[in-house]
Amino acid sequence: MKEVYYKEDKIHLRNLFIFLFCLLFVSCDSKSDKNFSFAYIGDLHYSLTDSLSTDYLIQSVAGELDNLKNKPELIIQTGDFFHGGRGIDIAAEASMAFKHFVRDIGMPFYIAKGNHDSRGPYEKNALPIFSRELGNDDLKSYFSFDRAGCHFILLDCTEEILDDQLLWLEDDLKAVKSDPKIKHIFVARQIF
Repeated sequence: MKEVYYKEDKIHLRNLFIFLFCLLFVSCDSKSDKNFSFAYIGDLHYSLTDSLSTDYLIQSVAGELDNLKNKPELIIQTGDFFHGGRGIDIAAEASMAFKHFVRDIGMPFYIAKGNHDSRGPYEKNALPIFSRELGNDDLKSYFSFDRAGCHFILLDCTEEILDDQLLWLEDDLKAVKSDPKIKHIFVARQIF
């Protein structure tokens, strides 16, 4: 296994695979020969206490994504974007995580809220980015969007009362089922 060195830290490349679950290439638009691709990443756990290692790993992932022949058009992140540990300024940590990810990755990304993604900092940082990207000012911590004949559903695993989310999901699936342009449905939710 090749080893990568960053300052005094030794990081094995196999650790990168903790972050990058898979890269999916799908033909969602039957009228186009172009494949639409996206990356599926989870459990980044940006952390103020280990930001140098986290930054380095994200920059490595960004480099790998950039070197792909079929560069993904967006990233779906499955929760635990920031760590939110005890004794940490969670608002500062979340702000740093979003700022660095936008800077290093440089492509649209969407997060299915995970159990470490504290509600206030998540909504303050994530929802404005996603709203701007999707042109929807009414986003909640769970939402959906369409891209190239694909429908993406991002769920919030931290909702204590699921009634509203489940009603929304039922309505969303009914609506997408009646849309002939949608060829594939992808659902993202953090699983502990």
